[in-house]
Amino acid sequence: MTTPVLSRRELFALTGGAVMAAGTVAALQQDGEDDPLAAMSSRRTVILQDRRLLLPDQVRAELGAGVRLLTLEQDPVRMWRGEHAALLQAADTRLLGVTPWIEFVMIRGLAAESRKQVRYQRFDADSNAVVWLIA
Repeated sequence: MTTPVLSRRELFALTGGAVMAAGTVAALQQDGEDDPLAAMSSRRTVILQDRRLLLPDQVRAELGAGVRLLTLEQDPVRMWRGEHAALLQAADTRLLGVTPWIEFVMIRGLAAESRKQVRYQRFDADSNAVVWLIA
């Protein structure tokens, strides 16, 4: 049996997907939710996926009915104030993401305008990204 060889891009995608899945549960628990799955269904959850990160099929399959996956556009400000404005700015929408630092800072500032605060953030050195929850 041969060991599969992963390209750097595939490794990054798998690492990012695993970090996102682990970060989601940790972030929900950090936010004071006893049952993360119940919390997912009681609020709207939006996962902002970095456009350079391919989300593994396994992670996609784990997304619940109340979870919306959006690919983060190159201009987060335009995305925040454009087509997805009502969803992203709604008081009951929880935002999750794995993004580079600068995009996290932009989203954090935009969320603050809607009275949303960072509930969890962690820098992941393996993927060079920030795992975060804003609610």
